[in-house]
Amino acid sequence: MRRGGFGVWFLLAVLFGLAAAFLVVSAISAASRTERVVVAAREVAAFRQLTADDLRLEDVPRAAVPKDAVRDLNQAVGKWTRGLLLPGEVLRQGHLAQESGFRGVLGAKLASMGDPGIRAMALPLGNETSVGGEVREGDRVDLLAVVNVSAGGQQVLLSKVIATAVPVLKVGGGSSDPMAPPSSGALVVAVRPDLAEDIAYVLGSGKLYVLLNPYQADESAAKTSGVVPELFLRKHGYELVPVHPGR
Repeated sequence: MRRGGFGVWFLLAVLFGLAAAFLVVSAISAASRTERVVVAAREVAAFRQLTADDLRLEDVPRAAVPKDAVRDLNQAVGKWTRGLLLPGEVLRQGHLAQESGFRGVLGAKLASMGDPGIRAMALPLGNETSVGGEVREGDRVDLLAVVNVSAGGQQVLLSKVIATAVPVLKVGGGSSDPMAPPSSGALVVAVRPDLAEDIAYVLGSGKLYVLLNPYQADESAAKTSGVVPELFLRKHGYELVPVHPGR
């Protein structure tokens, strides 16, 4: 009985060993299987048109290949990126702006925002609209209007934030480096047509200032009631004294 029991345990040990070896070999074989896919050959900024120099074909372990991986360079060259690509990153269909007929980078940027009602609008580039040259592509800004308005038959100077968290699409005269300080050109923002009308009115009859948002900005902080001369004086401790004729 003891010899028979030893033989059974020995046989089971051999079988378990063979099974473990099979699993290890299968795992190694699976890990060694690769697929040829398109990867980023260098860092590519968001909203850039891909060139052949930006991409390369590479054999990647099958387990690391996403379902929507791009496998043909011809399917990627000439397309616009929707986000930052890092060197060696597998290119996915989700990385590409899929709309056809783009004539420029702004069209790709607008399409990637997912709002067909959005439009690109250029603002005059200056210290007031570039926050002293610190606004960059990809930032979000608030728009502050200072304009004369008619109220009760009188012209009143009004200061009011008219828009919050407006996306900046482009800064300056078209430098290929999004981090380069803007020197000339325009500040291009994404707005809806009704806001574009307000901005045009302000630019034609007043002054427009840009407020740079921090990351994770509190948008409610910019929802103010605005400032008129009387409110400004009262806010800072002054009261308007009526002037009576003859006194």
